[in-house]
Amino acid sequence: MADISTTQLLGRIGADPEFRTTQGGKDLAIFSLATDTGWFDKESGEWRKNLNWHRVVVFPPGLVDRTRQRGKKGVRVIVDGEISYHTYRKDGEQTDRREAEIHVKGDGGLNFIDGDKAD
Repeated sequence: MADISTTQLLGRIGADPEFRTTQGGKDLAIFSLATDTGWFDKESGEWRKNLNWHRVVVFPPGLVDRTRQRGKKGVRVIVDGEISYHTYRKDGEQTDRREAEIHVKGDGGLNFIDGDKAD
């Protein structure tokens, strides 16, 4: 039995998506997704926010096409995907970096909540 490494996120697209073609000729979409959580700070009496950024990679052809049509900075989306980690090294650096990505592989893995940019 395989383990499961999935997540569901609701947030806003951080910048217009980037579109690439793999060496095998398949299109994909990549975008950053901002999610925030908040809490009430009793000491200051203020609401505080914690903003997190996620890198999302979309694989299904139909969702790549929908991302071309509707994916714009500020649009709210629900992302259902698999958490994937990869290691890379920047030019001139001696240590590796590890980055997490959310891979959307199923046709139901990306739902656009609204089509307008955020205010």
